[in-house]
Amino acid sequence: MGIIKKILAITASITLSYVVTGVRPTQAAIVTYDFDASLNTGALQGTKFPGTFSYDNSEQTGIGQEFISLKTLDFSLLGTTFTKADLSQGGQVIINNGNVEDFTAAFFSPFNIAFGFGGPGIIGYSGLGTSGEGVYTIRAETVPEPTDIYGGPIALGFGWLMKRKLKALKAD
Repeated sequence: MGIIKKILAITASITLSYVVTGVRPTQAAIVTYDFDASLNTGALQGTKFPGTFSYDNSEQTGIGQEFISLKTLDFSLLGTTFTKADLSQGGQVIINNGNVEDFTAAFFSPFNIAFGFGGPGIIGYSGLGTSGEGVYTIRAETVPEPTDIYGGPIALGFGWLMKRKLKALKAD
């Protein structure tokens, strides 16, 4: 019976720590972000377009500056679709102390455009007889992880079941 009490105590402690601290276990997942881009100079001044990128957060430590390979990158500009498969250079998300700050990507054909090489949130472009600069901002896609939704209730349910099992064993 000693082991059951220990398991029950550990389950209750873990559940309480999640509730009190707000810290929760996370599972490795592909994390997707949206971004909004705007070209601010040159002949394409005023051109705006959205896009998305993703990376595998299992490679992330949350400590210091990290460079993790993009899993996907997708956007369209002037009727041309750009994807990670079309990358000429770059292709990393830059994370600082667990926070996504920037990504790098450069495409050299058919229209030259580079993200993040001039600094965080900076775009440079050339081609079609023009060149210029722009900016992009990253927006996190808010999709809760399974542990966010189910972790607490599962831990509480497990604790309740262990308590019932303990009572049943004491009755015998």
